[in-house]
Amino acid sequence: MRVGGLARYLATVSTLEELKEALDFAKEKNLPVFVVGGGSNVIFGDGGYAGLVIACRIKGFEVLKETEDHVFIKVGAGEVWDDVVLRSVKMGLSGIEAMSIIPGLVGAAPVHNIGCYGQEVSETIFELTAYDREMGNALVFQNKDCKFGYRTSRFEGKDRGKFVIVDVTLRLNRARMKPPFYKDVEQYFEEHSIKEYSPEKVREAVINIRRHKLPDPKEIANTGSFFRNAIVSRKEFEDMVEKVPSLNELPDGWPQLPRWFLPDGKVKIASARLVELAGFSSYEDKETGMATWPRQNLVLVNRSAKSTANVLAFRDKIVKAVRDMFGIELQDEVEIVG
Repeated sequence: MRVGGLARYLATVSTLEELKEALDFAKEKNLPVFVVGGGSNVIFGDGGYAGLVIACRIKGFEVLKETEDHVFIKVGAGEVWDDVVLRSVKMGLSGIEAMSIIPGLVGAAPVHNIGCYGQEVSETIFELTAYDREMGNALVFQNKDCKFGYRTSRFEGKDRGKFVIVDVTLRLNRARMKPPFYKDVEQYFEEHSIKEYSPEKVREAVINIRRHKLPDPKEIANTGSFFRNAIVSRKEFEDMVEKVPSLNELPDGWPQLPRWFLPDGKVKIASARLVELAGFSSYEDKETGMATWPRQNLVLVNRSAKSTANVLAFRDKIVKAVRDMFGIELQDEVEIVG
């Protein structure tokens, strides 16, 4: 987002031993520690960070096992996520192709349970290795031990800051994705007369869709989706629709407010549409220098903001407007540090 202060210390680590040394240094100096991957989903406060920031760059890409249906690949936490997606697609493997060009490194993927267009990394992770900062040793977590949820895990929840992801083992599929796909992907396939849903074709579709909808952070400062899609109870959803009946209108065959009914009885709703209906579609805020991206309202972009305070002030305006109109509290997908 190109705002925020500096860290007091920065260490770049490429091995587990270097990670241990950096953590020992912080312990000796009694410093707080923040571990960062690519930093694409992080905004530091204007006062900076008074401790040690560790940039994890542990590499590795190793095929561990192959079966008739799956291929197991261990990947270092410091690998670029999209490089791993590309390599898996070139191997003809499915499971993460719909998560193409999500920015960041592999180590952050399980922490936030990243996902896009019908795939989540939790569906593909077989196990991972994480360094326990309190005990001083590396532990292996099976998928069920990670406590994955929508855009979250134990590493973002109750164990936030306790572990550092070292590597992730993916269980990728030889079988292809099957329809139905997300609306944008289905439309792309129809427009391009694609009927074979190979990993390459799914990746091609996702890349074209994302590049059309999302700004390039190298050119326009942003952190991708600032807010998560909202997850509400069935009653909360019904109360909201009763309050704003137009949400059930079907102008183009899709509800004005897209929604997905989840197996646990809750409802996932499209926060981008809530932001739009609250009056923030293609919105430029002169007071803060921030704006919503015209093609995706969940993306907040820095037009002329000079501080993290500006970013958060704009965030708060949107959150309040959505709360007042729908009774829904938007949650940050971006991590604010300091």
